[in-house]
Amino acid sequence: MVESVGQWAWQGRARWWLSVLRQVAGAAAALALIVVLLQLRAPRPTDPAAPVMQLPAVSAPMDGSVRG
Repeated sequence: MVESVGQWAWQGRARWWLSVLRQVAGAAAALALIVVLLQLRAPRPTDPAAPVMQLPAVSAPMDGSVRG
């Protein structure tokens, strides 16, 4: 069956848009998967009401010298 040039061009444009949409959807799915995996790796706070652990005070001088 012989198709007109206009119909052939329209089908080519439609195929191109479908391929673009497919690539965008694939990229969005990959990005969503990365975000989900990063959220699963992130440490979760155990109890927000728990006191924050304080680091012990450092007695060494800040200039790097050693006192003995």
